[in-house]
Amino acid sequence: MNLPVTVFDMVMMGRRPYQRWTAGRKDYRKVWDILELIHLEELAPQYVGELSGGEQQKVSIACALAQEPEILLMDEPTNNLDINHQLEVMKIIDKLILTKGLTVITAIHDLNIAARFSSTVLMLKKGHVIQCSCPKNIITAANIKLLYNADTEVISYRGFPCVIPSKKGRY
Repeated sequence: MNLPVTVFDMVMMGRRPYQRWTAGRKDYRKVWDILELIHLEELAPQYVGELSGGEQQKVSIACALAQEPEILLMDEPTNNLDINHQLEVMKIIDKLILTKGLTVITAIHDLNIAARFSSTVLMLKKGHVIQCSCPKNIITAANIKLLYNADTEVISYRGFPCVIPSKKGRY
């Protein structure tokens, strides 16, 4: 889908709650600051519909940041992205937490990404909390079996749990 709107204009739309009739100098400065923070400044004149999935995801984050939130809720921010864009998006989120003091709550099914980038993991099954703690206490083979009915091995790699699917069991 080719949206006839540029990256800059899309992020500016996130500033709409702060504008009266037109965008002001502060709005333009805020948008450029966000584009620079997320490394999108070179894409500012491009149409959003012409971007890759990872670039579009970064634009979505930029739009949310333009609203100056204190809490950012994200649903599967790495879904359908290649590993490079997954890591780039998660590093951006980490940077926002550290530099902007944002609280970020993310729904994510990739347990290895969750283990690497989350300070706290909340496991839910059918709307009920199974467990809530740091990744190394939560991401275990027993919890994964309970949650997904999947056989896995969980090893520690550089201090983070790493989930490896098991070949045993049914096919």
